[in-house]
Amino acid sequence: MEALDYIEQQDAIRQTVLEQIKAFDQWALMAYGATGYHTLAENDMYQGGFSFKVNGLAYVGLVEIALMWNDTYRIRTFSPDMSRLKDEVTDVYFDMLVTVLDRLVEGKTND
Repeated sequence: MEALDYIEQQDAIRQTVLEQIKAFDQWALMAYGATGYHTLAENDMYQGGFSFKVNGLAYVGLVEIALMWNDTYRIRTFSPDMSRLKDEVTDVYFDMLVTVLDRLVEGKTND
């Protein structure tokens, strides 16, 4: 794959995830205080994805969303100093993205 095609593919993955989040809640990313988007490179575990910083009620720090090879997402958060994994949720379908992010970032529950 040529470098330009690879970059376009990774950008398309990031853009698709952002559109999926906005489709379920157009204000979610703003509510999380999301900033500093960075693309994740494809590897053996996932197709791509992105990370961003949040300033939520329950969590302040880095969120990483990866599109896995089985077409589900993995969402991770990290300790403030990035030395350890704080939370990881796997097998997240696109229609669950906002619910999972709300729980991790804002502390919301479905109750």
